[in-house]
Amino acid sequence: MPSSRRLHPRTLLSSPRGSSRVASSVSTRGTTLYGPGTSPCVAPFAIRDSACSLQILRMGHWAEERLASRALPDMRKNKALFLDRDGVINVYHPYVRSREEFHFREGIFELCRAAQSLDYLLLVVTNQSGIARGYFTESDFLELTEWMLDRFGEQQINIARVYYCPYHPVYGVGRYKFDSPFRKPNPGMFLRARTDFGLDLAGSVLIGDKLLDMDAAKAAGVGTKILLRSGPENIDAQEDNFFVSDSLDDIRCRFFSPPR
Repeated sequence: MPSSRRLHPRTLLSSPRGSSRVASSVSTRGTTLYGPGTSPCVAPFAIRDSACSLQILRMGHWAEERLASRALPDMRKNKALFLDRDGVINVYHPYVRSREEFHFREGIFELCRAAQSLDYLLLVVTNQSGIARGYFTESDFLELTEWMLDRFGEQQINIARVYYCPYHPVYGVGRYKFDSPFRKPNPGMFLRARTDFGLDLAGSVLIGDKLLDMDAAKAAGVGTKILLRSGPENIDAQEDNFFVSDSLDDIRCRFFSPPR
């Protein structure tokens, strides 16, 4: 794993069998970073805050799904708003890798605050094949994600967890070439979130910008699926399967307005 830049002071967990199972570790500013071993079956990266709740979780093999620490489900919030990242949280550009390329979409903060006020748990589910293709490293992704979470925090928005899959079945390089059950359109990230937080997926909502987002949510049993038009895909409404919208403000007004 390349040398890490300084991250927000949280802890990247190794496998439950201990740090002897990982390739390397470095310590920076109260943050311990553990790199994965040569096998993709090594446990996922996860960031743990002072309350021991995992905030950023790397998804890969089903075998990765044993962690040393798990967040306790918040039973007051058993419904979630799932957000894809590229094209939903930020303006779509292929393989965003830096703060300079990351531009929050208009209306994302207002949407998240509205959903949060209605007791939706906010979760991010994102494929990151740029890691698999070698365009940027997991350290780059984690640093950018930490920065993103800090911007949400400044807006009084709590993203409970970021689930990401760094693998690609065709274009992955080395150990990242793998057909992961967590890579959308597979439903693995949604099902893992259901387990982690005791979610009612039928009462939950996904906002994505691609058909693979809709397919993954449908396979997981997510009740409301919304496609936000973004990037190169021009998709017509299919309200028997999912809703389509051109703006986050429209989605907020239609789906997250407080009851009268």
